[in-house]
Amino acid sequence: MCTAIESWLASHCAAIDGVLVAAVFLRTGDGLQRMAAWPSGASTYPSLLTAAEAALQRREPVAEGVGTGKRASDLQSIAHPLAVSGVIVGAVAMARPSSRAYAAAAQMALAESAGRFGGVMNERPPAAAVAAAVVAEAAPAPARADDLSAAVLAMAHTAFEQQDFRSAATSVLSSLATRLGCDRASLGFRERGITRVEAVSDGGRIDGRRGAFPEIAAAMDEAIDEAATIVYPQPGAIAARIVAAHACLARQQGLESVCSVPLVYGGRVMGAIVLELSRQAPPQAGELQFAELLSRTIAPWLVAQRDAAQPLSRRIGAAARQGVDRLAKPGHGRFKLAAVAAAALIAALLLVPSPQEVSAQARLEGTTQRAMAAPGDGFLKQVFVRPGDAVREGQVLVEFEGEDLRVERQRLVAEMAGQDATVGDAMQRQDMSALAIAGAKLDELTAELAALDQRLDRAQMKAPFDGIVIEGDLTQALGAPVKRGDLLLKLAPSDGFRAMVEVDDADIADIAEGQHGSIVLTAHPDQAWPMTVARITPLASALEGRTVFEVEVALDASAGAHQRLRPGMRGVARLHVGDRPPAITWTREALAWVRLAAWRWIG
Repeated sequence: MCTAIESWLASHCAAIDGVLVAAVFLRTGDGLQRMAAWPSGASTYPSLLTAAEAALQRREPVAEGVGTGKRASDLQSIAHPLAVSGVIVGAVAMARPSSRAYAAAAQMALAESAGRFGGVMNERPPAAAVAAAVVAEAAPAPARADDLSAAVLAMAHTAFEQQDFRSAATSVLSSLATRLGCDRASLGFRERGITRVEAVSDGGRIDGRRGAFPEIAAAMDEAIDEAATIVYPQPGAIAARIVAAHACLARQQGLESVCSVPLVYGGRVMGAIVLELSRQAPPQAGELQFAELLSRTIAPWLVAQRDAAQPLSRRIGAAARQGVDRLAKPGHGRFKLAAVAAAALIAALLLVPSPQEVSAQARLEGTTQRAMAAPGDGFLKQVFVRPGDAVREGQVLVEFEGEDLRVERQRLVAEMAGQDATVGDAMQRQDMSALAIAGAKLDELTAELAALDQRLDRAQMKAPFDGIVIEGDLTQALGAPVKRGDLLLKLAPSDGFRAMVEVDDADIADIAEGQHGSIVLTAHPDQAWPMTVARITPLASALEGRTVFEVEVALDASAGAHQRLRPGMRGVARLHVGDRPPAITWTREALAWVRLAAWRWIG
């Protein structure tokens, strides 16, 4: 027998990751005795015996820390009762590293292995273990209400610790089956008139199909329809109920009794728990009371976890069906009034047209603009203007450092003098080839000197006409290097400007010449200037990560108003493009994106 138990324990440890040491304890007249250990001959932690005793006392799986000289949280001991033919004869305990990620999986695997322990004993427990179990459980005193509630809360806590519905349901069903000595415990819910089995105590995979476990689902239907606990065979003290499905399940599975407990939440029977027992003794009143109290305790948690695990489409459908049911039933006056108001609002948003406007960034710019670029590589020495300043023709705007240019000029002058001497020497020697080379080099140096003189002349940037500086604040960049061609300033005439609206490419199809609107400038937020679309530029441009079309508009402003406007001012323009229902206006961009994506993906 010990060899068989050792083989079972070895296969059990191989199926669970991270097991460090494990042991099987069976009841004897002197208490618990270790019958097998893994690895073979290993010394087990004293806490494994403590965990096994706790599992037998509570009649359910336990998990607790193990003291090993390290921190108590480094290792975890898990113990599960071992039952044969409905008689709890001992417990299996193991130690493994603590890990929340694998704790639930390890407990489920342990429960499944413990369920197969009866096969090791050939479904006949040792006589000593049976005797010890009988002595330990004989004539139990009636459970007090406080003890019963504490046991229910302790078992429900195993479900509350899980992160998802399937793990929570499997954990509580496994604990319930072990405590009551059931062969199997199943949990199911009714949805849209169909009852489906959602979880079983042995951790079997449930694929959610309508045909899974039809006999168990039929037994659940009887408990849900009766809205009461059903026991088959029915004791004489219990009122007669419909138990045809329970009787069929008992015959097909070879069971002595079947019990179904409804799951009630929010005044509605949401599902049921089915307990299958092959032991001779039917469920006692205390066991039924425990199962009913447990179902009432865990029903809200299981329903919430199950609803959270449903796909979004099913959750929306369930909410819609619930709303329709409330509308069809008497009462719920406030809800019906809110539904009518919401329907009226939706109809108004879909059917009543309202003015639609296109909003876009706008700017004022001169009829002509002059870009002032750096004439060459250098450094900023002085800046005499800032954006918004009025300048006169010939006024110095920016001055560059010219010391390196002057040094370069002196070098070129000195090199030209030396090259001139080379030319004279070649003429004296009448060396025509040397004379030609020296003359070419001298011409090259002369051209470089002329270009350098031009750069020295451009060391001061001057205004080409009377106007206003509309872009380029260089006062914070004195001494900064610039490269030839870098844009430094922009000038615009002070006597002419135009308004440009930057319309997004998604809205350009709604813009047409002659449309009216208004523009508000940041400099004059209290004044809205009327405008009319004059011209649409048929060329898109990328601007700050957006693709826009520039639309030229004519401002309807008096001569005095033009004096308040300056090129470079920016603001927001709103163009009236017609009347449409608000819902279409708000969803227009999303619908356009969907149509474009569908064309891209489908064609």
